Amino acid sequence: MASKSSAEYYSNLKDMSPIRAIAETLMNNHLVRKVDIREAYEMAKNQPGVTITDLPMCPDFVKLHNLPADAKVINDCHGNIIGRTAKARRFYHRLDPSRKNKLENDFREAVWQMQHYPLIKAEAVLGMDSDLMIKATFITTESDVANLYNWLLNFAPYESVQDTYEASPKLPIQDIILIGFNEWTCNDDFYNNVGAPQLALVDEKAQRDRKLGHALFWRTQKRHSHSGLDFRDQDRDGSLSWWHQRDRFWHLRRLQVPQVWQTLHRLLWPVRNR
Repeated sequence: MASKSSAEYYSNLKDMSPIRAIAETLMNNHLVRKVDIREAYEMAKNQPGVTITDLPMCPDFVKLHNLPADAKVINDCHGNIIGRTAKARRFYHRLDPSRKNKLENDFREAVWQMQHYPLIKAEAVLGMDSDLMIKATFITTESDVANLYNWLLNFAPYESVQDTYEASPKLPIQDIILIGFNEWTCNDDFYNNVGAPQLALVDEKAQRDRKLGHALFWRTQKRHSHSGLDFRDQDRDGSLSWWHQRDRFWHLRRLQVPQVWQTLHRLLWPVRNR
């Protein structure tokens, strides 16, 4: 079963949180260019800090996603911050009104900053079983394309499962929107500033309603990753970690909808204090 877009999900758009509305506005901006996994791979090869190894990618995977026949594993290795921190997390709907207002204003400012950079987005499906397929859109800067490529490797690029997804019945679950912005600047101790602000902002209002729609925003820190080699290395330092959990979505089809949020929360948030 498939998730719903905001337009399908909300009978009254005023019910949408300010955080999701900001994310939705950026996602639909005509200046945000959509890329597929092949273009992301070609762009990532030229990103500073990325090395093309001599390790060939799995031929079946290459064929499935129309990657170049000689596609190699790429290694993105840079920076001195390689840990993750739970201090970066801010759950929007658990904050008092003044903190919510602060985050809304800072998020708008961050998105305004972000639009001064060339932006790209990609779509993927979380869940490999037709009984539960959640569409997600990842928006970031072109300078972070290696991370977008890693994300597509972890999940199913939308184009590869589009027919199955579109034929799947709709669930009362919203699509997921993710925004990553490495270049974000904000001199505010509220964001655990250690040379740069760190924020993993989650709008999980749907938890209260036993639904799943949420928007995520994070200021990513640098890390080591090996694209296509080891999904466990796709760490979002100070923010998110997309571990090799994709196959576990096969089991979600046996869960009732109220249970799905808690399961997704465990899968998408393996963030621990370091």
